[in-house]
Formats: sequence, C-alpha cells, structure tokens
Amino acid sequence: MKLSIQERYALIDEAVQRLKKELKTSYLDALIETIENLIDQQVKVENGAPSSEVVGRLTEISDQVDFVNQSSKVKSELIYLLILAGIKEDKLDTNLQMTPKSISVVVAMIAHQLLQDKHSVKVLDLSNGFGSLLLNTVDQLKQTDQINFEVYGMDNNEVSLALSSLYAESLGIQAELFHQDSLDAWLINDLDMIVSELPVGYYPIDSRAENYELRAKSGHSFSHYLMLEQAISHLSEGGLGIFIVPAMMLQDANASELTKWLAKKAHIQAFLTLPEDSFNDEKYQKAILVVQNRGTKTKQANNILLGQLPSLNDRSVLETFNYNLKDWYIKNLK
Repeated sequence: MKLSIQERYALIDEAVQRLKKELKTSYLDALIETIENLIDQQVKVENGAPSSEVVGRLTEISDQVDFVNQSSKVKSELIYLLILAGIKEDKLDTNLQMTPKSISVVVAMIAHQLLQDKHSVKVLDLSNGFGSLLLNTVDQLKQTDQINFEVYGMDNNEVSLALSSLYAESLGIQAELFHQDSLDAWLINDLDMIVSELPVGYYPIDSRAENYELRAKSGHSFSHYLMLEQAISHLSEGGLGIFIVPAMMLQDANASELTKWLAKKAHIQAFLTLPEDSFNDEKYQKAILVVQNRGTKTKQANNILLGQLPSLNDRSVLETFNYNLKDWYIKNLK
C-alpha cells in the first residue's frame, strides 16, 4: 500500500518517540539514530537498548516507511518536518530555529541575479544549524542554474550538524561540515558566496572578539556583528554575502558605525525586510542584507534595493518580486 508523506511522517515520529523513551535522550538525538536506522535498514542496538520488543516495532516501521526507496523530495520533506517537530519538542531557543524554506527561495532568486556568469561556486554558511538556509538555497539554484557547487557549513552544535548532514544527503547535495566556532580561524577562504542567518546575541569570548574591528568598546560584543565581519573577510574578490539579520540592524544605536564599516569593506546592494508572518514572534522580525565584496569588476548599485517583502506564501508575490529584482539588476548593476 502506497503511503502519503503524512503517514510516513507519523510512523517515523512513532519510531523517534519509542527510541527517545528507550534511550532516555532528546527528540533530535533520537531522530538522528532513527534516520540512520532507516538508511541502514536495521536497528542499531548498544548495551541491550533498545529492547527486543522495541527493535521489532522499529523494524516493522522501517519496512513500512521504505525510506531508502523514496524520492529525494519525499526524504528531504520528511527530514525537514521531523526536525521542526524536534525543535518544538526539545524547546530550542530562537537562535536554533530553522530558516523557513520560503526565505531560501528569495535568497536563491537574489543569488541567481548576482552570480550571473559563474559556473563554479564555493558557498558556505557560517551559522549552519540544521542546514535549511544553505541547503535549500543550493537546491533551488541547482534547479535553475548550470553551476557546480562546493558546499560548506560551519557550526559548534554537533546534533544540528549531524541532522544537516542527513538532510544534505536526502537532497543529493555533497556538503563538507565543520564542527567549530565560526569566529575561530577557518580552514577555508576565497568563498564565492556566504549565506547565513546570523545568530543574535552577545559573544562570550572577549579575547577572541578583540581580533575584530566591530567589537564592542566595552563588555561583550554582538555575535552577529563579529560574524558579519568574519564572513566578509573570507569572501573572494566580488564575492557575495546574503545574510538574514535583525530588521532594525541598520537603524539601532550602533547602526552608524556598522554602515560606515560595511561601506568601507563592501558594496551594500540590498536590504529587504521580511514579512512578519515568516517568524513566530514579530519582535524577531528580520531582513535580508546583501553585500558584495569589492573587486575590479564590481560596483555599488546606483540605487540600493530596499523594501518590505509581503507574505512569501503567495506564489504570485514571489513571481512579482523576481520580476522586480531582475529589473533592478538591469538598471543598477548590469
């Protein structure tokens, strides 16, 4: 009998809940093991756990779900939905939420315009999390552009990186993931594009923040300021940075210093406020900041692309935005 995505989701969720209880672990940790079991088509047992009874039920679920024989679309959708469920059940904080897929569509549209004539792109997310923004942006671009991608992600959370790796595999994307603090030294440079939803808050390691121009004059520094600086410093000549940032970032008390620094280091090409319905709480409203590293073939847009994006749930809205984006590019950067 053919199962719907919802039916497969319910079965995998049952498997996760059973493992969570047996192993006395979090939903997301149990989810990692469940997906690995589904891929291996056998249930991993260590130190007698899970019990033979649970192993029997998990084996039945694996046979019913038939995960390995599903399409990339089905597998990736299942993992995406299950991660969302885990974020809610494990009560993760705001900085650990997944970037909505609709925002990845907009980011891909912007990248498509500004990466024209590129045949090979080295792309990284320095706040990778579960990989939603990076992987869904690359997936969108692969559907419209003849580009060879080298994909990299960076995060200091092992659980989110493990799930990001499984998500990448489900999408058919080869990604190299680094488990590290993104404000520490990098092993990679000269990136053609960096996309990232920058975590908002204070960075606790003042000694490391001392290496950055955008550090606070006293006390802890803003982590999103430091990460923005780190990202731009690792872009290639003319490289593109597309960042999800607080909507008030260019208007708050530190905005003048930040915009002066940005204008000195890169071209600010766009700042687009995202719709309130993209987030669980409007006080966390965000925007897309687009910067381009200076280079011999780059220029500052005659008019920075500014605006408030309407709801992204309407296909016609996205089509209108894409049309306006192309028009802006031709008039300002072509």
